[in-house]
Amino acid sequence: MRLNRGTIALLLVCLVVIIGVVLFNNNQANAPDTSTPTPAGEGAGPVFENVTADAINRIEIIDNLDGSTTLVSKDEGGAWAIDEATNSTDRAVDQQALTSDLTEFVGLAANQSFESDTLTDFGLNQPKYTITVNGADGSVYTIHVGGTNPNNDRYYALVESQPGSGAPAESTEAAAATSDETQEAASTEEAVSTEEAVATEDAASTEAAEISADETESAEEEAAAESASTEEAESTEPTAASVSSAAEATAETTDEAETTAEPTMTPTPRVTIEGSGRVYVLPKRILDSIIDWIATPPYVAAPTETPTAFPTPNPYSEVEQTQTATVELGAMMESLNATMTQRAATEEATAEATAEAATPGAPEATATEEAAPTAEATES
Repeated sequence: MRLNRGTIALLLVCLVVIIGVVLFNNNQANAPDTSTPTPAGEGAGPVFENVTADAINRIEIIDNLDGSTTLVSKDEGGAWAIDEATNSTDRAVDQQALTSDLTEFVGLAANQSFESDTLTDFGLNQPKYTITVNGADGSVYTIHVGGTNPNNDRYYALVESQPGSGAPAESTEAAAATSDETQEAASTEEAVSTEEAVATEDAASTEAAEISADETESAEEEAAAESASTEEAESTEPTAASVSSAAEATAETTDEAETTAEPTMTPTPRVTIEGSGRVYVLPKRILDSIIDWIATPPYVAAPTETPTAFPTPNPYSEVEQTQTATVELGAMMESLNATMTQRAATEEATAEATAEAATPGAPEATATEEAAPTAEATES
């Protein structure tokens, strides 16, 4: 078989192309990798490093808007107790539900994190909630929860961590004492501020009153001098005008003192964060399972109340009930009488039939007696 020149040329071209592709692939495989990988979420990772649910012995959740809180702690036997709750009840703690929520919570992981110097954009300059987690080794984690993302499925949060030293974490009583001291200090500051404001108001009112008294005395002295210098003119107009001026000045001063507005006490934010920080993007559902402890602490479910049975109201009045009962009773008596009458008739018929059946010769004798006159008549 002999190949023409065109076929040979085509085979040579294909061979050259194959050799080129093989050489290109080898060069790509041997070239160093200089590309930069793009992570799915920058700064993603767990919030609690190497922490398990068993290693946590205290959690406190605070609503920074109204101050409501829930504090739970674990005793030496591993049982959880609700030490403080704004919405407390006398029911027992639901150990299973609490442990389930806590197990999911310690597995909390950030989808991403980033540095930001504009915390206001994420609602973190005044966070809505603060969650404090204490470990048995003395470690402390604080999560400040701010706003949500546009899809409302993530929270923006700041995370502060203090590694433990191996010593037991602060006891519940000590933590409660610290909390009480903080509240007392805040109350003392508010009381001092209130006293200073009241003192300032009193001082202002006193100064206004003194000025009013001085003006009134000056007006009276001027009126007396004018009255003495114009004894010949017995007109009372100057004196009246002076008294009127003094009265107007006094009224104006009194109005100013009365209309002095009390200083507005701007509530101090419970938690205020300034500056910059690393913002974590956390799953909203997992955080809500812990935040919901404020409104509904992890108590066992309340027993279902048995509905009270009420008698069905009778649609008839007492008069109608009496009339209806009378008619029904009369109909029942008539039916009973008819039944008794029918029964008596039946019994009487039964008795007669029984008597006739008991005397079988009586009909034959009667027939013989009736036949005798007939025979006599025939013989005659």
